[in-house]
Amino acid sequence: MKRKHKPLRTEKLLLKINGVDIEDTYIESSEIISSEILVTSITREVALANAQRLCRGIITFSPIEGFLGNFLSPSKTPDNRPGFLVLLRGMRSMNLKTEDGRKKFENAFTNLLCQTPHMPTVAVFNAVPHGKILFTVDSGETVRLWGDGYETEDQIAGRKTYRIPVMTGESVVEKSFGVTTSFDGAFELFCHDISCALLATKAAAERVQDEVEGAFVMHPFGGVNGAKIGGITYTNEKATSTTFLCPTIRNRVADTRVPEGVNTVIEYLVWGLDIETVKEGLKVSLDTITRIPGITRISSFNQGGLWGKHKIYLRDLLDNPRKPRVRGRL
Repeated sequence: MKRKHKPLRTEKLLLKINGVDIEDTYIESSEIISSEILVTSITREVALANAQRLCRGIITFSPIEGFLGNFLSPSKTPDNRPGFLVLLRGMRSMNLKTEDGRKKFENAFTNLLCQTPHMPTVAVFNAVPHGKILFTVDSGETVRLWGDGYETEDQIAGRKTYRIPVMTGESVVEKSFGVTTSFDGAFELFCHDISCALLATKAAAERVQDEVEGAFVMHPFGGVNGAKIGGITYTNEKATSTTFLCPTIRNRVADTRVPEGVNTVIEYLVWGLDIETVKEGLKVSLDTITRIPGITRISSFNQGGLWGKHKIYLRDLLDNPRKPRVRGRL
């Protein structure tokens, strides 16, 4: 028996920013088990490449996914080298409150870090603030086995680490990593075409990465094709295409939300360890995106609480001034 899909209710357009219509609605935000790490390397360029290698996978199909955060100058990192923050987020089935859920996240997190010895000149450190750590995992004890007995223990800025011999020199990994939770926030851009959609989301992601301390984004384009929970035709699937936001089938979908003249709808996302950081990132993103020609409307696809229990109201992102924050040395 097919499940009936409840169409997204259309809200009256009450808000505007930079001349673009903003639906007076809210974003559903989920809180999911996560960890934050710092990836440093010999140069900023190499550090970015190494961090990006860890930002792979979509959570619908992968046990863990990564997002790129702020750049940290050598004066703010434990080993005095340039680095990038990375948020690693688990699946919804990894329930923080159960031993099985925590173990699933630990295994996925550790397996991902086991890729790091392949990356030239890489060092990986815990970046979860002490006050946000819910428990720790000794993933470095597994990663160090790459050294085949030739790895050595060391301390870097008071952190217990392992130095692992690799063909380009050494790979460094901290012994323990903090585990916490993170929040997300997403809205949909209705655009004339794909070019303005990608231009807008890329500009927003880059600005958030530069200006909002503690925020994480998709890299490099900041936007994705969104999904809905479950399916209408394929009822056994855990996620399927957001059919009522797909321009190519607007004439075939009874509850389409895509008006004529809109040929692209793209979902833009921000993550953070607290919901206030997500709000800051979304606020900066709205200001940036609505300055790009070709953006006609911004809304949010709500799923009746299926995606997340926390609510971020779009109107709150337009009115409140943002308070800049500066990250100190890790």
